[in-house]
Amino acid sequence: MNESWEYYDDIAHLYDSQYDEPYWSLYHEILRRLVDSAERSSGRVLDLGTGTGRWALHFAALGNEVVAADRSKEMLAVLRRKSTEYEIDVELVCCEAEELPFDNDTFDCVVAMGDVTSYSRNHHKMITEVFRVLRSPGTFLLTVDSAYAFLHDFLSHAELERAKRFLNNKREVRIGDSQMSRKSFRTHPFFPDELSSSLEEAGFSVVDRAGLVVMGPYVESKLARRVSAVAEWEYKLCREAELLGRAEHFFFSCKKG
Repeated sequence: MNESWEYYDDIAHLYDSQYDEPYWSLYHEILRRLVDSAERSSGRVLDLGTGTGRWALHFAALGNEVVAADRSKEMLAVLRRKSTEYEIDVELVCCEAEELPFDNDTFDCVVAMGDVTSYSRNHHKMITEVFRVLRSPGTFLLTVDSAYAFLHDFLSHAELERAKRFLNNKREVRIGDSQMSRKSFRTHPFFPDELSSSLEEAGFSVVDRAGLVVMGPYVESKLARRVSAVAEWEYKLCREAELLGRAEHFFFSCKKG
């Protein structure tokens, strides 16, 4: 079993091409609306688990001072090339999410998209570290893998023992694309209330939570022609408690102080 950054080192040169599909265009459009709707101050932003920098570049383009952090050196190399190409200034830092090399109260906003919290080796320690480096008041925006989605996958294939282990143990699941890398790594999917509790125990107040793509699966060929229109509907429905179980990922917006 590998660490997540070892897997992403392998696939960094292909990472962005994975998200050209209509589903991911819809996903990122919903997420952009959720991020833009979050109440946050402009200033210094930490993009934690930045990958190839989708959100680092987004926040930098809005005039924020952005630090992009990732443990994968190859992913950071891709971001370095992109930031040069787009002439957007982003500071790059190679570090682990559980041991951030920053002083207390350094950032106005911390962003952890791409399910970084699920992929961290110790999500409690990561959340505590985010709380430490975040100023008060400050905003923490994150996405995680949904435990409902994994449970649905196990039960739909009648993998009953696997579903039982998933609920009874630490709920770590091996993931990875074998067509892109022989390496795999563990993710910790969350139920919404479970993550809310972890965030509140660390001192955060949960302001918003939503599901990402709660009305799928979609017919990709039709979705490709109507992504923005479908995103309008998804955004209207993504916070409905009855629909959260349909999402493959969850979005959370939290406040410190």
